[in-house]
Amino acid sequence: MNDELVLEWSRALAGRVLNDSGLSANQQVERAFRIVFSRGPKDEERQAVLNFLNQQAGVLAERLARNDKVPLPDRLPEGMEAARAAAFVDLCQALMNSNEFHLHELVRGQK
Repeated sequence: MNDELVLEWSRALAGRVLNDSGLSANQQVERAFRIVFSRGPKDEERQAVLNFLNQQAGVLAERLARNDKVPLPDRLPEGMEAARAAAFVDLCQALMNSNEFHLHELVRGQK
């Protein structure tokens, strides 16, 4: 599910969450989980996601320094580092590629 449509959705979701001003990194993760899964993250999920965001931001900062193209949110929040925003797009794409998301969408569609 790495096609353009999922990437477009990921960019839109990241933009939606990141442009909610005043949210901490924990609150951004909470918001993304609630939108995608209709639940908050478990403690271990939250920690894994925060670790992923930090690590991925470093990887993407290197790519940006080489002028490589990276996916960014539709609207980059003012003052936010591009690498951090791109890492959040990657997180959103991972959430939407998860089995939980697809099962949630399947069940919701049957109602």
